[in-house]
Amino acid sequence: MPLNIDVGQILVHMLNFVLLFGILYFVLYAPIKKFMDKRTEEYEERENEIEGKMNALEEEKQEYVEKFSNLENDLAKKRSENEKMLAKEQAESRMKAEKEAADIINKAREQAKKEKNRIMRSTDDEVNKMLSDAFEKITYKDNDSAYDAFFAQTHKKDRK
Repeated sequence: MPLNIDVGQILVHMLNFVLLFGILYFVLYAPIKKFMDKRTEEYEERENEIEGKMNALEEEKQEYVEKFSNLENDLAKKRSENEKMLAKEQAESRMKAEKEAADIINKAREQAKKEKNRIMRSTDDEVNKMLSDAFEKITYKDNDSAYDAFFAQTHKKDRK
């Protein structure tokens, strides 16, 4: 054997290397690879779970945005309905007040007419009395008795 190379030694070293490689593979590499694969799966599961939660939250957000917009529409509708009802009630109140005002004015006019008629009757009575007194005075046959009656009436008024 030239160069002092022993094929048996090379084969023994190769066998040792294969055994060392096999032992290291089963003792270190396989458990570490298994651990790393398991860890990768856990992270992927967590990521998928987080993505699912994010999607669910996004859907819930969209649902709330739709509900909010529907709520705003409902509020606008109710506000317009309330404004219409308020306008209607104001119109009814105004009409009622106008009717009451018209009734009050009509009652006042009727009362004024009654008062006017009463005053006119009393005035007519006074005018008739004055005319009858004047007619009596004119028709007195004796002027002295007319003067006496005049003085008697004025004298009665002075005493009162």
